[in-house]
Formats: sequence, structure tokens, C-alpha cells
Amino acid sequence: MALNMIASLIQDVCQGSTTAFLNMNTIVVHQLDHVLAERIQWLSSTELDVLQTLAQANQPVSREWLQATLDSVSGSQLLEILLSLERRCLLEILSEETVRFALAPIVQKYVGQQILSRL
Repeated sequence: MALNMIASLIQDVCQGSTTAFLNMNTIVVHQLDHVLAERIQWLSSTELDVLQTLAQANQPVSREWLQATLDSVSGSQLLEILLSLERRCLLEILSEETVRFALAPIVQKYVGQQILSRL
């Protein structure tokens, strides 16, 4: 999977710094945009809503916060969407004191750019 390969590259070449990787502005970053576009095009409208909400939050959020923000999405539907996004390597599940959800930094940047380009 392309995203796992990119993650390994970031870890090995950039010492885990996604910022350093993105600043390299290599062809790999442009290829990643293509991979992300392909992945995102197959998302349902509700999955896209969750993705955009996470991008706009710009920080890890709880499932409860997402549920309150996306009031048209049922609890079970939200859980299915979160697991679907995580399987597609678009979402990171962070365990601290509580479980939080965030977009992978590269996905965050891509989705943010897509949102801005629509304005």
C-alpha cells in the first residue's frame, strides 16, 4: 500500500517528521496526492463529511465531539465510518487518556488544500 510505503520513507529519511517530508516537495508528495485523490473519490458523502470535519478541527478529537458535531450521523454509523477511514489509512486513532481521532498529517494537508480550493 502506497501510504504505508510513504510512512516508512518518512520514518527512515525524515526521522518521522512529516513536516520535513512535505517540505522536500518531492515527486513522491505529488504521487501521494494522486493516491489520496483516488482513495477519497470512493468515499460516501457521510465519510467525506467526517473527513472534512476532522480536517477543520485541526487537532485530535473524541468520538463524542464528532457525534455532537455531526448530529445527522448515528453513533453506529459514525463508528463504521471511523473504522472505514482507519482501514483506508486516512485516519489515526490515538490512545491517550481517552481515544481520539485525527487525520494523518499528510491527509490533513491534502484535505485542507481541497477544502480551500473549493472556496
